[in-house]
Amino acid sequence: MSLDDYVVFSIINRLAYSEIDRILKDLAQRILNRRLFKCIEIDDEDFGLTFFEKINELYKKAREKGYDPKYYIGEDTTSTLPYEDSYVVHRFSKKHDGQDVVLHRSSKKHNGEDEINEVDKHIFFFDDEFNYEELSRKSDIIDAIRNKNYLQRRIYFPAELKEDVEKILKGVRRKNV
Repeated sequence: MSLDDYVVFSIINRLAYSEIDRILKDLAQRILNRRLFKCIEIDDEDFGLTFFEKINELYKKAREKGYDPKYYIGEDTTSTLPYEDSYVVHRFSKKHDGQDVVLHRSSKKHNGEDEINEVDKHIFFFDDEFNYEELSRKSDIIDAIRNKNYLQRRIYFPAELKEDVEKILKGVRRKNV
């Protein structure tokens, strides 16, 4: 059996009209009727103890309104390091077939020893004489973002809770609603 959109939506459609589980039925109906959850993105600086207290308050409010927060309140955190500068890690070179190979010492251990890997997250520019220079030294844009970790934190909730979420998260900086 192949799993494609038709199969998935057929299953969701059957769940939307079944009486097996009221939460599953509601979530399936939300997908079919395009009543998807709303999202608020939280500013990094406001993600602390106060924020967790507000999330607990949001869970409590969801329960009061008949929504199980386990299924109706979602939290998501994603992060990325767009470019890692090789000059931040310990660097050294070795000869391989008469050529210098730039290596770095990773923090991974193998049999108690530091594991040594060829650089794989770094981009080098080579000129006609095979002299190389690391990308962040050639590009002001890359230099500006190197070693900067980007975080995105989001909260998902039913539209019916939007007013309550606004009240609870008042004072917490948001990127968008």
